[in-house]
Amino acid sequence: MLSWLDVSIDFQTSHLLFPRIILILLAVTLLMIVVSNYRTLGARLRNAGINTAALASADWFRLGATFVLLISYFISMNAVGDQYPNQGFGFLFCSIPFMLLLSLVYMHQRTPKAVIGVLINAIVTPLAVWYLLGDVFGVSLP
Repeated sequence: MLSWLDVSIDFQTSHLLFPRIILILLAVTLLMIVVSNYRTLGARLRNAGINTAALASADWFRLGATFVLLISYFISMNAVGDQYPNQGFGFLFCSIPFMLLLSLVYMHQRTPKAVIGVLINAIVTPLAVWYLLGDVFGVSLP
């Protein structure tokens, strides 16, 4: 008989717990927004049409670059994580160029000072997150 203090972890499915919690929280938040604003949302949906001015002024390069970077980030993180299992290097080695490139895509004025700040942020932030999650909290990263 198991005690209340015994913990068993199924490592085959343990990585799925946190995304499910986030998905449930997002669904509850969406439900709360819809319930609290159903009158205004209904009116907006009835009056909605295609806004051609908004489509024309959209920044399609940044949107496309964001999708390409996100997809390549997740694919490369998995590939690098498979090369260095259980060390979090997939997260670390892929997050640095991802943050750098994404920041450069959304940067309006590329001055040397701003680019240096982005470069420092792209290196320091993933290193700090990798250390905190991996060493301090013991979270397994890809």
